[in-house]
Amino acid sequence: MFVNWKKVIGVALREDSKLSAFVAKDSSGLPVIGSLKLQAGLFPAIEWHQIGGRDRNFSDDTVDQRSYNFQISIYTRDGSHVLIENEVDRIMRDLGFVCYFDHEAYEQDTKVYSRYLSYRITVTRDMAERFNK
Repeated sequence: MFVNWKKVIGVALREDSKLSAFVAKDSSGLPVIGSLKLQAGLFPAIEWHQIGGRDRNFSDDTVDQRSYNFQISIYTRDGSHVLIENEVDRIMRDLGFVCYFDHEAYEQDTKVYSRYLSYRITVTRDMAERFNK
């Protein structure tokens, strides 16, 4: 009952015109939006990764529900993350996630602003099948 979230979230974030216009582009002209690994030194950038998952409910010894937790991080040098954090939130909520934690930080040594948004979704078997199509 696992969902290929790299594909689902990646497509949703990369295909959004506001996000693509906001972030830097890599040497191939692709928006700097990725999972776990971004090209260093390019800002603004958006990164996401799974921070947890667990089975929630069983039926006849089969997983009936599974929850997933993801973190979306927005990195900027000028604090402009506030311009698109609502767009990131809208995309994640459209996928069915709820935001359960957010945090803002500034790294003095690198001069980078970071906005962290943590999301959770609980998926049933039927939902997993739809997401995996």
